[in-house]
Amino acid sequence: MNVDRLNESRVLGGLMELGDEALFALSWDVKYFADSQMVTIMQLILGQVESGQPYDRFTIHVRAQQRFKNPELNIAILSCWEDKAFGLVDLTFWHQLLLERWQVREIELQAKRILENPDVLAEAVQAIADANSVVESVDVLNTIREDFDEHIRTREEGIALIPSGEPSIDRLLGGGWRAGMYGIAGRPKQGKSMVMLHLARKLAEQGCKVLFVSYEMDEHQVYDRYLASVLGIDSNLIAKNELTDFERQEVRSAKDSLPDNLVVVSSPDRDVSDLYKLIERTRKKLDGLDAVFVDYAQIMTVPNHRGNDAEKHAALSTRLQQMTMRVNLPVITGLQLRKPETINEKKVPGTSDIAGSDKYARDVVGIFYIIRSLIEGDDPFGIGSEIILKFGTSRFTAGGSTRFIAEDKFSRIVHKEWR
Repeated sequence: MNVDRLNESRVLGGLMELGDEALFALSWDVKYFADSQMVTIMQLILGQVESGQPYDRFTIHVRAQQRFKNPELNIAILSCWEDKAFGLVDLTFWHQLLLERWQVREIELQAKRILENPDVLAEAVQAIADANSVVESVDVLNTIREDFDEHIRTREEGIALIPSGEPSIDRLLGGGWRAGMYGIAGRPKQGKSMVMLHLARKLAEQGCKVLFVSYEMDEHQVYDRYLASVLGIDSNLIAKNELTDFERQEVRSAKDSLPDNLVVVSSPDRDVSDLYKLIERTRKKLDGLDAVFVDYAQIMTVPNHRGNDAEKHAALSTRLQQMTMRVNLPVITGLQLRKPETINEKKVPGTSDIAGSDKYARDVVGIFYIIRSLIEGDDPFGIGSEIILKFGTSRFTAGGSTRFIAEDKFSRIVHKEWR
């Protein structure tokens, strides 16, 4: 195999291994490849992407068998995996390849995404330095280091952070919300919406511009729950107007003081592209936007998807993650856990309990699990209620894949401490 084809083979292997981490960051198309078999493989990958289906090496291998019945093509697909010493952990190869093939801006984008992960910072910087020894110019390395130093300064100064308004939450988040996708996971009727409304309200109260999108409730129901969160009154009583005179006066006063910087939308359009347009419209309307809450992910749709339910949810998670990167905001989305009758009641919920696909857990920056709600029902945040959350984070592992670290960070947050 000549050098050019070896590089093309490694690139395709990297795309299939790293998936959206590589494909979304760089503008790939078939024009990159000179070898006809590599062009065909890339066309298969892009076809899978367009239909929202996976494009790992096994899937592409099966698609090639079904469409072309060409043994040589199948061998070429598998040969992309013969040398697995590349990926996010082999920055030497990728750095040199990027230097040869892409503009400085795209190199910076890929490198910064790698460097933002605290677990591999030292290794990444050293690998890039080693890679620089085999190239002629140091300009790109210096640019990356300058950008990285600025990123660290921003993180330390807290400029890139948005405090949640809850000290106990901020401790777990490392200071506050950052741009990225987060999850609030709970079983049906455990209070996902109320937790999210509470956190949205806390942001709005400190002057942040917040969008709350509900695919489950209409706007009146959302506001009823919002008022319940503020006043500690059962939202069902508010909706039915079964209130004492004092409570009714409290509700009227609270309605009059609803913040203009919290926009609530009950949207019938559930595609990720529709959500993106809504976010941008709201950003323009409010002259800026600080955070987005989505209630909840699994209700959303993937148009023209032909795969099974798990594949649909995996594709949906990928699209949500990509959209989050595009809007560059904290996007906090509700995640439905499987119903209690299908899981062990005594088991602390984790990645495997997420309905649809565990990819949701792998794609988020961090995830809060509701592990206990003393009052189950439509309004678990009534007086005396208690909700305990468990928090975990995701991180890169060998080969550039991600896995959810269920027990690395554990904390219990009791709602009554938030009042």
